[in-house]
Amino acid sequence: TQMTYAWLVKPDSSVAVQKVTLGTTEGDHTEITSGMKEGDVVVMTGVDKLQDNAKVTVHMADEKPGAPGTSGNGAAHRKRKSS
Repeated sequence: TQMTYAWLVKPDSSVAVQKVTLGTTEGDHTEITSGMKEGDVVVMTGVDKLQDNAKVTVHMADEKPGAPGTSGNGAAHRKRKSS
């Protein structure tokens, strides 16, 4: 079987591979049913360049370009509670 994984951003701004289980997909959104908890931050862009324990700078996808302290690149997403 093929492993499904995401790059989890740890509190020290390093990344680790995290095995996940996928649920329902609607359009561009796929539910993660296990392997992540609410509030976890995952890398969405540049994953092909990552290595375990690499340091990253997080730019949240919902940040507005030019907001103070952000670049607005949309590089990560925070896991939200399913409704």
